Amino acid sequence: MPDFSPYIDLYCERTAAGVMNEPLNAISNASFVLAAWWNWRLHRAQESLVGFSTLCVLASLIGIGSFAFHTVPNTATQWLDVGAIWGFVVTLVVLLVHLATGFRWRYTGFFIIIGVGALILLYEVTGDALTANPSNANTDAFNGSLQYLPAFLALLVFSGLVSFYQHPAARNLWWAAALFSIALLFRTVDRSVCSTVPVGTHFLWHLLMGVTVGVLLRGYRVASARSQQAECYGDDETQRQ
Repeated sequence: MPDFSPYIDLYCERTAAGVMNEPLNAISNASFVLAAWWNWRLHRAQESLVGFSTLCVLASLIGIGSFAFHTVPNTATQWLDVGAIWGFVVTLVVLLVHLATGFRWRYTGFFIIIGVGALILLYEVTGDALTANPSNANTDAFNGSLQYLPAFLALLVFSGLVSFYQHPAARNLWWAAALFSIALLFRTVDRSVCSTVPVGTHFLWHLLMGVTVGVLLRGYRVASARSQQAECYGDDETQRQ
């Protein structure tokens, strides 16, 4: 068997090197794959959406990347884990902005630039809290959870916007935001509860985030279907005129 030492130890459940030393943290990643599969299964018979299919693939990759890290915790699998998560987040944000701007890329680019600027400002204000090396996550009070603050704030902004416009996807986004906040709590307290909960709470972060991703996929599908329907009606009105 390959020697996995030195290994990265970030979570309560891991007590030594070994592929199955984090069984709950590893197996709970199935929630991401199941969320992607379930959403794709529900909508595969409907009109094909490249963006939706891409998000389903990326959601599955989150589960695969995180499973790899929790079984073979080294630097390579750690960045595979982080890369898959942010690949999904960035793609979802871009697609939501593109949808909200009426599928106009120039407007999408404008708002993305504003978002990137706000993110840079957030980094400047918080210092190293959001950019710390993930390998040192368990040395800060938030156990590395602050790296997800930008994604959580973006979700709150989108939830507020769709609610303002009374969009049917609003319920999905608010549910996702609520689940995200609870999941972050479980991720944050993982190391601090080791004495009372030996397996930790990180696996609950995985399970809840799997549900969150599933709700977000559903919300995006509802939003994109609504936008396509509006475009079709708009075309019909134009032709009647």
